[in-house]
Amino acid sequence: MFRKLPLYLLLISVAVMLVSSCKKKDDDTTSTTTVYSNSRTSTQVMKFSLKVDADVMTNLDSVFFTVDPDRSLIYNADSLPKGTKITGLVPSVTFASSVRSVVFSVTGGSVRKDTTFTYRSSVSDTIDFTGEVTMAVTSNDGTYVHIYDVKVNVHKENPDSLMWPMQWRRNLPGNSPTAQKTVYYAGRFVTLTKEGGQYTLYATDNPLQDTWDRQPMPFEPAVETFSATMDNLYVLDKDGFLYESSDGLEWNVTGMQWYSILGGYGNRLLGVVHDDDEFLYDEYPRPSGYTPKTVDEDFPVRDASQLVEVDNEWSVSAQAMLVGGTTTTGTRSAAVWGYDGKVWGQISRDNKLPALRNATLVHYYSYKLRTGTARYEKTPTWLVMGGLTSTGLTNEKVYASTDQCITWSEAPTSMQLPFHIIDFWGAQAYVIEEELSVASAHAPRFAAPVQPVTTWNCPYVYLFGGYVSNGDLSAYVWRGVLNCLTYKPLY
Repeated sequence: MFRKLPLYLLLISVAVMLVSSCKKKDDDTTSTTTVYSNSRTSTQVMKFSLKVDADVMTNLDSVFFTVDPDRSLIYNADSLPKGTKITGLVPSVTFASSVRSVVFSVTGGSVRKDTTFTYRSSVSDTIDFTGEVTMAVTSNDGTYVHIYDVKVNVHKENPDSLMWPMQWRRNLPGNSPTAQKTVYYAGRFVTLTKEGGQYTLYATDNPLQDTWDRQPMPFEPAVETFSATMDNLYVLDKDGFLYESSDGLEWNVTGMQWYSILGGYGNRLLGVVHDDDEFLYDEYPRPSGYTPKTVDEDFPVRDASQLVEVDNEWSVSAQAMLVGGTTTTGTRSAAVWGYDGKVWGQISRDNKLPALRNATLVHYYSYKLRTGTARYEKTPTWLVMGGLTSTGLTNEKVYASTDQCITWSEAPTSMQLPFHIIDFWGAQAYVIEEELSVASAHAPRFAAPVQPVTTWNCPYVYLFGGYVSNGDLSAYVWRGVLNCLTYKPLY
């Protein structure tokens, strides 16, 4: 049990110990000096944790606390969930060697304003960590006292929220565009728009700056087919002929005539050919020995999401994914299809996703609770948002997969789109990493002292255009981010 002492007696006793440890013993013939204890060994805290309390939080005892003797600080860098009650927690402390006493002092707690406790290893008394908490550790020989500040950090806002602030919203470029398609090419966002009877390319490094370079198109393109690979921009004209350009200025017809463009994979463009009532997979430029093959019966030959290419630890080559669309028989698809550089294959294995046309597919992140602990792990996460349902209505929900698109479920409420983003279909999303610094961090946290962090990369989602339920263009660019990704990393 904790033994309560008046605060003034604690301060007096600490002061006496400090003064007495500095005294010298004088003699007519000899003079000796007291040997000071080494704080690293005689008062060193090896581990600090909180004891189990399921009423406060599951696996509370697994919360990791950093012990920083240089700053005399003990804290949990990974804050507890928002709303966690910390007014009555029981600490557990392990020392490098035997110590004489350990005294906790609380000042300004919301439940216990000013209290002092003497710590014992088998304690049940609780500490109110909403106040300023110190822990005075006295060495076993009584010659040294090390006072630590002890902090139990709690998030002030939900770290798992996918935020889309209104202040980050920007207008699409152009004069009242009625159609748009945006790609990410050569480190820039490139948007093809239709404005009246004019077709124009706009490009920018940063949509938030509202500064776009403008270039008119020399022919009439099918805006919805606009795509990019590592090397070129591509688009079909109204007759399905494929055009390419490396700079958006000069366009050359390739001689290919396609039914639809699926998207870019490395330096190759993937598409579908409609030949003699047969749909075939095709690529441009075609690899040596490549022959177009009949598409799978359930494959979406049009109206699928943009093709998203990512590297992963499960395959040697990059994997490209798309979701939804319309099949060769005219039915709506609820499946995710993947391409590994050689063949297409259906990835999803359940029916939790609705059948959607022109949905938006995003490869992003979420945090999953590590089994048996209170720690969360950053997890690659696929998101599906927007799109048109089989009844022609706009999809209102966001769906998530954390196993490479195999299984799906509704995303948690914290990752659903906010009310100020109107339901849409036909939008494009790109995840771009941007450098953040301590000064610009949304909610800075302490870094581990062994490797202080000053800058880090934060992935932001840029959502371009799309159409609302009546078919009008949603002429906005939205910028979103998972709240906790803006926090300073722990190391």
